[in-house]
Amino acid sequence: MIKLKNLLTEKYEIDLEVGDTILRGKFKNKKVVVKKFGVDDKGQPTINGKKMLSFRIQKLMPKKESVNEGFDKQAVVDRVYPQIVKNLGRAKRGIPKVEFHTNIYARLSGDQQATGEAKPHAEYDWDKNKIYLYKSMMTNEKEIIKALLHEYTHATQDRKKYEQYRKLGYKKNPYEKAAHKAEKNWKKYL
Repeated sequence: MIKLKNLLTEKYEIDLEVGDTILRGKFKNKKVVVKKFGVDDKGQPTINGKKMLSFRIQKLMPKKESVNEGFDKQAVVDRVYPQIVKNLGRAKRGIPKVEFHTNIYARLSGDQQATGEAKPHAEYDWDKNKIYLYKSMMTNEKEIIKALLHEYTHATQDRKKYEQYRKLGYKKNPYEKAAHKAEKNWKKYL
C-alpha cells in the first residue's frame, strides 16, 4: 500500500533541454522544438509559453512508436485485409499488394521528407495493382479499414469504366459512390 506521506515526497525529473523535440496538440502529434522554459501566471511550468504538463517527450518514447504510430498498422492490414478480399470478391487483376508510405509526395518523389497540400488517405494504382496507404492519415484502425475497403473496391471495378466515370467528377462518379458505400462496413472488421 502507498502512503500519502510517500506520494508527497516523490518527484519525477524530466530529461528535457532547450533544443529537444516534444509532441504537442490534441493528439500529441505536432512536433515542437523547445526554445525556452518558464512559469505561467499560476506558477505552473511552461515550455515556449505554453503549459508544460500535457506533452510527450519524443526521445523518451519507445523506438518503434513515433507520431501517429502508437499501434502496429501492418498488423491491422494483416488481420483484416484477407477478410475484405474474401467478402468483396475477386479483384480484376488479382489481389493487390498493400504498401505503406509516408504520404503521396514521399511515394512519388522517393524523398521521405517531401510534403505538400494534398492529403489523400490511400490510393489504388491500376497499373501496378497496388493499394497505397499513407501513414500520416492512418491514425487508427478505423481509417486503415475504411481505406482498404475503399481501395479494394476500386480493384474489383472495370478500369475503362472508371476512366469514363471520372469525367462526371468525384462526387458523381458511381465507382467512388460504391467505394464510399463499402467504407460504411468498417465495423465488421474490428
